[in-house]
Amino acid sequence: MPVRWNSTYLMLQNCLEYDTTITSFYNMKLTETGQLSPKLLTTDDWYVVKIFVQFFKIFYNATVTLPGVYYPTSSKAIHQIVKMSELLNSYREDEHLGAAVVVMETKLKKYWANIPLFYALSAIIDPRVKLSGLEVLLEFIGINLSIDYSEQITDIRTKLFEIFRIYETKFGNIYIPQSTRPETEPKQTSWSLLKRRKKRQFSNSVLLKTRKSLICCYGGRPTYRYPVLSHLARDVLVIPVSTVSSEQAFSTSGRIIEPRRNCLSPKMVEVLTCLRDWEHAKKRLQNLTVDKEINLNFDNLYIDDPSYSGQGQN
Repeated sequence: MPVRWNSTYLMLQNCLEYDTTITSFYNMKLTETGQLSPKLLTTDDWYVVKIFVQFFKIFYNATVTLPGVYYPTSSKAIHQIVKMSELLNSYREDEHLGAAVVVMETKLKKYWANIPLFYALSAIIDPRVKLSGLEVLLEFIGINLSIDYSEQITDIRTKLFEIFRIYETKFGNIYIPQSTRPETEPKQTSWSLLKRRKKRQFSNSVLLKTRKSLICCYGGRPTYRYPVLSHLARDVLVIPVSTVSSEQAFSTSGRIIEPRRNCLSPKMVEVLTCLRDWEHAKKRLQNLTVDKEINLNFDNLYIDDPSYSGQGQN
């Protein structure tokens, strides 16, 4: 049966905590059945497991971060691509993962050889990155994946100015008093890269580490410094990177339309789905689609009870 890579990552991550126990149990069972010694678990096997866990961790963190619903995700996409490209480059010659990395790198190039304008604008709007920082990040990705982004950077700059002029025409006459904010420096990998290259100037920009930094900078208060850029940022940053959250909200329709409620109109189904999602939003549970029936079935499993003989199974 095919197993998803993220399930494999979580399984291996949890196994590492019990490596001694698992090794003793597995080797004892093999010894009892008279299996050959090369099949015994050794420290070399666990070393390979650690390599796989370290490799999968970057991708797993990306799948957890980007579908978020309580913070802007669009500005994080470029940073995740930076991490993935750096990871693949570092494992390209690895004896265990080298062959798989070649295939993964080919697919990564297929999707990210052309950076979407939406991702580029989101990164530029982030006051910690700006246009100069985006150039550094794309150059770093290009080195790792052997891609030339120079023409794309020129196109991005041109389109950025075009879009900004449109917003300036509409909101340029708005005057709002300036506000001052403290400066702090993030400590993530992408930010270290920007500082190390010395192509990024940390001037009077807002440098906040929290997830609410972009909202506080551009739309959280009425006294922001850049009214034109703020309107542009609020239009761009509200766009999610992933549609997982929206799909999860409407995937519950199968539990709304059931034999006892099969006469509901489409509009009523939409109303019930939205009400359910709004209730989850109040409790901050939108990204935790919970099926009580599944949880109940898992609670009734007595895996560690030797007296359990599979009650309820056919």
